[in-house]
Amino acid sequence: MPKRYFKYYLTAITVISFIACSEKDTLNGEGMLHLKVGVTDQVKVTTRSMTDELQDSLQRHCTIGILNEKGTVRRYKGVNELPEALYLSAGSYTALVTAGDSVPASFETVYYKEERPFHINSGEVTNLELTCGIANTVVAVKYDEALSSVFQTYKVTVSTADGTLDYLPETKDSIGYYMLPAGNTKLQWHLEATMPNGKSYTKEGNIPDAQSAYRYDLSFNFIPTDYADGGGTVKVSVNANPIREITDEVQIYQRPIFRGENFDITSSAFYEVGMGTELSYTVTSTSVLNELSMYCEQFAQCGLPVRMNLMRLTEMERGRLEASGLSYKSEYNTGSDVGTMRVTFSDGLMKHITAKEGTYNIILHATDVRNRTNEGVLSISASDAVVLTKEVTEGDIWTSKAVLRGGLMKETSDPLIFRYRITGSSDWKEVEAVLNGKEMTAAITGLKVATTYEYVAVAGEKASSVVCKFTTEKAAQLPNAGFEKWHGSKPTYVYESGGTMFWDTGNHGSQKAGTDITTADGSVKHGGSYSAKLESKFASMLGIGQFAAGNVFSGKYLATNMDGVVGNGVLGWGRPFESRPTALRGYVRYQSNTVNYDNSCEFIDKGDPDIGSIFIVLGNWPGETYGGETWPVIVRTNYKTPGSAQLFDVNSEYIIGYGEKDFTSSTEGEGMIEFNIPVEYRYTNRKPTAIIIVASSSKYGDYFSGGTGSTMWLDDFELVYE
Repeated sequence: MPKRYFKYYLTAITVISFIACSEKDTLNGEGMLHLKVGVTDQVKVTTRSMTDELQDSLQRHCTIGILNEKGTVRRYKGVNELPEALYLSAGSYTALVTAGDSVPASFETVYYKEERPFHINSGEVTNLELTCGIANTVVAVKYDEALSSVFQTYKVTVSTADGTLDYLPETKDSIGYYMLPAGNTKLQWHLEATMPNGKSYTKEGNIPDAQSAYRYDLSFNFIPTDYADGGGTVKVSVNANPIREITDEVQIYQRPIFRGENFDITSSAFYEVGMGTELSYTVTSTSVLNELSMYCEQFAQCGLPVRMNLMRLTEMERGRLEASGLSYKSEYNTGSDVGTMRVTFSDGLMKHITAKEGTYNIILHATDVRNRTNEGVLSISASDAVVLTKEVTEGDIWTSKAVLRGGLMKETSDPLIFRYRITGSSDWKEVEAVLNGKEMTAAITGLKVATTYEYVAVAGEKASSVVCKFTTEKAAQLPNAGFEKWHGSKPTYVYESGGTMFWDTGNHGSQKAGTDITTADGSVKHGGSYSAKLESKFASMLGIGQFAAGNVFSGKYLATNMDGVVGNGVLGWGRPFESRPTALRGYVRYQSNTVNYDNSCEFIDKGDPDIGSIFIVLGNWPGETYGGETWPVIVRTNYKTPGSAQLFDVNSEYIIGYGEKDFTSSTEGEGMIEFNIPVEYRYTNRKPTAIIIVASSSKYGDYFSGGTGSTMWLDDFELVYE
């Protein structure tokens, strides 16, 4: 294909050779697969070209899968995991390669995908070339120069149902990459401007049927007229072009999606007692499902397992479920890359579930072969009363606040409230309920930590016969938060000898140069005897070495992989944690020195003031394994090619809460000052399973960049709860 068709197209090329071995007696009808994966930039985009570092990163982090009609038979994360040869039985397969990350909208993050069917024949060689192209919908905005003379300020916002980007005049060459939600292909644009007289000017429109792998250029031109609004009007034109000449359908990867059939799965399915009828929900995925789990304590009352994974049942187990009234059917179209699982509760099972007043909260969890997950709640409520008290969901309960839930079963003009109290106490408190459709909710605050409460929905003076309970979260704190416990030297450990490790450092890496970069310091402190002193150094032996930032993190330093005379660290980040703090508070002193090592880092230059960094993350990562241990996140640095390192992804879908603070200059005085880092929760319906806290005397130390002598002292960390 001529290069001119790739004007705005970054490509990742996967070359795969499939060789069916002629030694049939040895292979028993299998074929040998030789698979080579490479990434190349065939062309340039207006605002960037694919660097060697990006190519290396895509190679390292791309997902390569071999699928047949039964699902995934081989899966590799990056080219480094590929064996020199593997064996496949003769038959039909699909090769699938994905790279990048699928986010709703971004100026930086691009997603690539390609797949191709192939056939393995015994004794024959099959060659296949895949071009992994942009799967996003790409949008650029072009402004007429006349707009700057007509408007004081102006910007265009382009959005999908899931993501929004602002295009500003000063960043006019920005290109936005969008992932269109399934079933909603509308791109909306909105021009917002201010005229010299202070009046506002707006104009909006949409592209109703936007397509993936297309680029849309929106041009905003000023057309003079006799109208009063600025003496003219803004004309908008849209030019759409396929990113590549090949018009293959490009499917969007996204999390599995739960939908109710003829009911809204985000609210309850309401029934009168004993009047339940057949109910079905579906799970739609853009990859093969690995897991569809359901959990409900009340299932035992119906003869069902309390917890089950429908993707892992034997035929006998499936038969037992069907006999109890629970059935499911799965369909997956490898051509469209869309799968649907339909789960049905029969009339008989629903009558059993609704036999008495109450609510079944069925926790749903789905995971596909690309490890994209989603969680949901299927709520089934039955009552003959006016209102029904419902169980709260896991994400509703915090340390000192909660959301109470109920359902309106019959129309009433009576006021709707909740009553709640500490279990065992005599006095009820009341709070007004908010009604949305048939869902009743009330947010309550001022609760006690780790305390059990009970509550009931009330209409007028008629209370539901169902009383529900919940227990507030524990206000968990960090072990060794005052950094008082240490032992050893070169490496120095941040816990007492014989104790349990929570914090670790990069001392394991710098010990090869005979130095520690993180130590206890009794001269600078807030309380107790010590603080943690993080000092950036050039760790060397006989003049050979590398820059190392002082650091401390929740987790464990796993290994140092030598690459010639330089070492690359492998770190396991995160410790088990289930509470949800609202902030990280502590004390810090920071001394910023001038950056004298940048290692070609694009984020900081020699001569710049160094930057200190502290960040906190809470999430429910699926986990990664190294050396037989599983960690929420594994980080792998790479001195020679930092762009191919496996660093922390702050945009990960598994992050629930995140907060960070940078220190761009030295703190005032010789003592420590208090800092407070608010945690912003991206999801309030999910609870974390792990906490990551990382502090560094040089923010870009993972790129081996910073200033020697930059030092951060830390003391008395505290998690704040509200």
